[in-house]
Parts: sequence; structure tokens; C-alpha cells
Amino acid sequence: MKAFIVNSQACAKAISLYTPQRKIWVVANAVPDERVTPQADPEALRRSLNLHDANPCFVYIGNDNPVKGTDTLLQAFAATPLPQAKLILLGTNPALWRDLTEKLGLADRILHVGQVENVADYLQLGDAFVFPSRPDMDSAPNSLLEAMRMGLPVVATNVGGVPEIMCDNGILVPPGDAVALSQALTAMAENPAQRMAWGQISSELGQKYSVNARCQTLESIYTSLVRT
Repeated sequence: MKAFIVNSQACAKAISLYTPQRKIWVVANAVPDERVTPQADPEALRRSLNLHDANPCFVYIGNDNPVKGTDTLLQAFAATPLPQAKLILLGTNPALWRDLTEKLGLADRILHVGQVENVADYLQLGDAFVFPSRPDMDSAPNSLLEAMRMGLPVVATNVGGVPEIMCDNGILVPPGDAVALSQALTAMAENPAQRMAWGQISSELGQKYSVNARCQTLESIYTSLVRT
């Protein structure tokens, strides 16, 4: 084996005990353009969700695995002083979270969408993206890359390769800390100018995660290996 390609420095560190450092290459994941190309009309989708311009809107993409931190996100969102804010949940099973949502008094603030084919349709509605995963997960989460390519500012937990991906385009918080996450969500919602600045940076950073960029990097690695 001449090369072992990983998608983050965090992953490279994890395998460095078993693989010589000189053989490890870090190449970022790629997000196909179609994954960040909305197909639905945003205004029609807003009407279907009863979502208004006055509602600060956060978007979350995940699943029902506890390591994804959905429960922490709901607790944090319930603690924000943002009665008009909405949270769109993508990828989760609405039935599994409905009881907790109602217990926390969030029934009219959570939009349970479930599984969708094209997440870009809903990312285009968001003011910010939330990534609440717990430790030891998500070397380089594609959902985060998709949100950044869509130009969304980010509130995320400091896990895996997330700190490598984010760079002055949002707020990092400790994993599993509902209080810190709630404060970050509040700060994000209450500062539109800062959101816009972070969103612009996300859009610029997102250019690194195109399929073309990944292919060029892989080609350069393969070329260098063939020549050695």
C-alpha cells in the first residue's frame, strides 16, 4: 500500500498508530452540485410549512441515532428566548421525537419533515444550519458540507473533523452542552448582519468541497505515486 486516503486530519490522527504518516493523505469529501441545487420553489415550500419571513429558521439534517445529538438540540432550542424561531428536522422519524417535542413545548416550533430526496430544497429556507453531534463521530460530515455550499452560517459541536471544516463561518460549542448550544442558537438568530457575514464565508469555503476540487486533488496524488 502506497497511500491511505482519509477525509480529515481527525481521521488521519486516529489511524496514525497503524499507518505510517508518510502514507496518509487527507482529501476532503465532495458534495455533488445536484445535492446543493434546490428543485422546489422556495415560496411555495414556505407556504406549505406555514413558515414566514419573520421566523428565524434553523435546519438540521441527521437521523435517530443518539450520537447525532437530536435530543440535545431539542432541549437547547426549547431553552432559547426565541418564540418565533422554527427548527426544520430532516432525516429523523417524526414519530420518535413527537413526545419529547410536545414535552418541551415545541409542538408549534418544530417542523418534522422526515426523509427527503433533496435536502437543498429545505436548506434554501434556513437562516442557519445546526450540527449537534456527540464526540467520536463525524470525521467529515457531508450534511455540514452541503449546508456550507448552500451558504449557510453554522452552529456546530466541536467533534471529529468539524473544527477543520469550519473557519470563521459560525459558532462552535462543546458536544452535549445544551446550555452552550442554546446560547449559540440565540446569538445566531439575534444577529442578522453576523449571519450574513458568516454565510458569505461558508459559501467561499464550500467551493473546496466540489466534486471537481476532489478529483483534481486525487489525480495529483495518484500522479505523484505513479512517479515514485
